[in-house]
Amino acid sequence: MSSENALLLNRDQLRKLDTSLRLLCEDLEALLCSADLWGGAAETLDLKESIQKTLEAARGLLRRFGFPTDRLVPFPREVVATAEVWIARLEDLKARRLASYGDLPVEMVSRALDPQLEELQRALAALALAAGGTVVGRTHQGKER
Repeated sequence: MSSENALLLNRDQLRKLDTSLRLLCEDLEALLCSADLWGGAAETLDLKESIQKTLEAARGLLRRFGFPTDRLVPFPREVVATAEVWIARLEDLKARRLASYGDLPVEMVSRALDPQLEELQRALAALALAAGGTVVGRTHQGKER
């Protein structure tokens, strides 16, 4: 990492940034391959162009901070990152968040749905730990983990 682009991040923070950006690139590359399968419809071409621009932006950020762009993310780091992403995404499926998509009896749905989502989040956190990661975030009660 060049001194002009130096970040005040520790080794773990740099690894997290590197892993996340490289996995984003891998996901975008997979989307480009899928777009190729959909043929030449105008909306597919527009999407493909947007995906390509996003991929270039992510690769540019990797290069800017001196991270490799030509290596796969080690499997344990991929497991940790996947678990972290899904922990966050599951938070968006809780009743209070689903209410933003339309009328919802939040309390009733929350009692039925949220504990199940929280159990899955705990399982994902355990998976991340088993892969050698640490999961930093908030539990459903707002306490630091």
